[in-house]
Amino acid sequence: MKNMSQSIVPRNGNVKALASLFAVVLWAGLVATMAWADFYDSPTNYVAAISDVFVANYDGAYLSVLNGVTGSLIKKITLPTGAIPSGIAFSPNYRSAYVTDQSKGRLFYLVGDHLFRAIWTPGTSNTRIAIHPSGHFAYITSSLGILVLDTSWYSLTFQTVKAKISIDFPGSIIFTPDRKRAYITIDGNYGSISQVKMIDTATHTVVKTIQLPVPSAPQGIAATPDGKRVYVANWVAQNVSVIDSDPSSPTYNTITKVISVAGNARGIALSPSGNLAYVTLESNGVEVIVTTPSSSAFHTVIAHVSGVGFAYGAGTSLDGRFIYITDAANSKLYVIDSEPLSVTFNSNITSFTVGTTPVGIAVRPH
Repeated sequence: MKNMSQSIVPRNGNVKALASLFAVVLWAGLVATMAWADFYDSPTNYVAAISDVFVANYDGAYLSVLNGVTGSLIKKITLPTGAIPSGIAFSPNYRSAYVTDQSKGRLFYLVGDHLFRAIWTPGTSNTRIAIHPSGHFAYITSSLGILVLDTSWYSLTFQTVKAKISIDFPGSIIFTPDRKRAYITIDGNYGSISQVKMIDTATHTVVKTIQLPVPSAPQGIAATPDGKRVYVANWVAQNVSVIDSDPSSPTYNTITKVISVAGNARGIALSPSGNLAYVTLESNGVEVIVTTPSSSAFHTVIAHVSGVGFAYGAGTSLDGRFIYITDAANSKLYVIDSEPLSVTFNSNITSFTVGTTPVGIAVRPH
């Protein structure tokens, strides 16, 4: 929390001295603000907005729902025996969510924070899920490729698989803000197939394959809010590939930058403004990358957050104040301060014990 400003009344004729002191303080504050202004997310009168953090416990067959500020357990959502929850995605209005089951061809449908039903799908090993910004359908990675699930509650085919996209080794999925495209990571046999595929969301067909250096082993993926860049965390290559995703650009759908990181990159999350990227390293903390084109530090690592064990998934609080990191090995949820003007900016400020092998993570308003 920021300190509230206090009024100062000059006494004993020390007006000049006080004015000089005020000028120094103002100059220091201006310099500090200028230093961080190019990737500054929060207002100076910042007020916390509490988020609920949903965590999938891979070896526990349940979800943990935590208060994103206090870490207190709000609820434990028990899933059917034998379930291996992996991915979580909320509908655009946050009223419902879907959870993938890696053990069987199922999805779990949540309404609020209650398990409503299980949905059987073709194939097995449903791992990750992303819901289109329209809320009309979702992409699910499975043993059969990408399953297209109808998520429109008013549709006659609600919660049925209406299409399948034949892709081998699908990984993480991100939709672009314009809703027209999806990018999916492809990692086969520890990087022997290292690609990113682009899907036309109107036709559910692959229209572009972007080849990464072999072996890269792409894992997590994130897109900037303006849709102009896509960031891919590469596990074997220990770097982040930057893809130009601006259709009007002459370098559209090509790799324009490779950013080295200090370990095996697995997950990635961008701040709500898209100014900072947080990259989880499997056994070596979290790297922070500036993703603001106007910044002098554009596409450089500005911080390494240590004290995080087996960093797996990453999620962002809706106000941009925190980055949440799941530690699959130590059953922890770490909280990183991501407010640039905070005195603890880019440091691990606390951790909470959570579940059994926490992996997937999703955030909604409290």
